[in-house]
Parts: sequence; structure tokens; C-alpha cells
Amino acid sequence: MVLSVLLAAPAWAADIPDIEDEQLVYCLSSSHRDNLASAAAALDPRLTAIGDRLAPQKSGTLSLEQWRAGDPAAFAKACRALTAAVPALKQEDPPNPLWNALSVVFTTLSGGLIALVAAEWRTAANAGVERAVRLGDLADDFFSAAGDYAEARSAGRPPSAQAFDTAHTALVRELDRVRRHRPQWPKVAAARRTVQERLSRQEADQGAEHVREPLEALRNDLSWIDGALRRPWIPFRKGG
Repeated sequence: MVLSVLLAAPAWAADIPDIEDEQLVYCLSSSHRDNLASAAAALDPRLTAIGDRLAPQKSGTLSLEQWRAGDPAAFAKACRALTAAVPALKQEDPPNPLWNALSVVFTTLSGGLIALVAAEWRTAANAGVERAVRLGDLADDFFSAAGDYAEARSAGRPPSAQAFDTAHTALVRELDRVRRHRPQWPKVAAARRTVQERLSRQEADQGAEHVREPLEALRNDLSWIDGALRRPWIPFRKGG
């Protein structure tokens, strides 16, 4: 009589999938049996929970094992409902093939983009270092030639005009190259203006003391430019 009632389970129970082993162990453990019976009664109004047993209408009581044997689909539904709030026992949805494919494509593209950006960054960094080294070498030549020229004038000795002019012209040309590469850096224009206007041969003819301050100003500007050229992210800086 009891089993006949349970075998006449509602139609919705037939579609309930099997439960996992860990869910079964959880539901039939001694600490959760009462809760499973209550869940079963909540889902099927024909059942009444009495502790960890179930009482079908107009019948005796059933143990949870008897109920499961008579109506496995209803048992599975109640057990799944009971374990739904337990994260470790939730059944995960099957993976979405489209999402998996998109994830692979995204990972591949992002990896390629990162590699491209890294390569471009290294290229920019290397080019900046080369410019900084070249500018530094020409600046050293000019400081040496300008210092010697001005000191010679101060001491009344004949200076080397050719060495001064060669170093002066080379430094101006290199500053022009840097300015074309980084037109937004005012320091480059300031350094070029100092070389052209305040450190010309005519100015150096007035002696070492006369060119001391513009030489120091030029050193400061070139120091900033050197540091900026060695950093790829400097294009976004305006400079002082």
C-alpha cells in the first residue's frame, strides 16, 4: 500500500536527474536526515515529515531509504534541493563550448598583443638609449672645446676655432634631431637656444667667466634630456 502510493509520484519527479555520490552521503548522514524529510514534505504535499521518517497520506511511515527505493526521482529532487545551498556539493553547469572557444581566442590575442607591446617598448627604449648616448658624446665634445676656447681667450692664448666650431655645429644638429623626435619637450628648444645664442664663438671670445653660467644651464637641460630619452614613457611628459 505504501509503495503503491509512492510509485504514483507526480509527473515532475520523472525528470529529476540522478544525484552525485557526495550529495547522497550528505542527505543520508545522521545530522541531515531530518532536514531531508522536511524538504521532501515541502516538495510533495502528500508527505508528512516525522523526524527522519515520512508518512504518506493514509499510510504508515517510511524510512528515507524505503522512500528512495520507491520513488528515486522524488528523493533526488529533495536531496538536490537540500544540498543546493552547500557550495561544495553544488553541481556545476557543463562548460559552454562557445565560451571556451572565445576564451582561447581572447587568451591568444591578448598574449600576442602583450608580446607586441613589449617588443615595441624594447625598441623604443633601445632607440632612446642610443640617442641619449650620441647626444651625450657630442655634448662632452662641445663642453671640452668650449671650455678650452674660453680659457684660452681668458689667458690671452690663441684658441682653436676649428675644434670649437666643429663641436658646436655637431651639437646643434643633434639637438635638432632630438627636437624632431620629441617636439613637445621645451628643454630641447631651450638647450639649442643656449648653444646658439649664449655659447656661440663670439660669446666664448669674451672668456671663461662669461660662458660659465650658460654652460651650467646647458648641462642641466642636457641632463634632463638624457634621462627622458632613456625612458619610453617620457613622450607624454612636457618637461620643464
